[in-house]
Amino acid sequence: MSHIKVEVLLPLRYKGKYPIEKVKFVEVYDELIERFNGYSVYSLAVTGSWKNPDTGSIHKDEENSGLFVICEDTDDNIEFFRNLKEKLKVEFQQDEIFMFYCRAETL
Repeated sequence: MSHIKVEVLLPLRYKGKYPIEKVKFVEVYDELIERFNGYSVYSLAVTGSWKNPDTGSIHKDEENSGLFVICEDTDDNIEFFRNLKEKLKVEFQQDEIFMFYCRAETL
């Protein structure tokens, strides 16, 4: 079975710039551990800017927490992350959640 690495940037602040409660991150981590038996979180915040292609609004100097999961490359897992992305957009009150996956092979 082939594997993928899914990376997710979770915002540290709501669009209104108020900090997102730690419990929201814990809920995501719990969901990932339950389904995939593990995840990794980058210990440093990732800061970036982006332009929303749909609205043209520019989001500057947003701080995010990065995480990744290595899992089997199945349609069910891809669908899980697509659904998770939509759920996170609502829960974290964001226009977008940056998430991508690529093929992963262990050495």
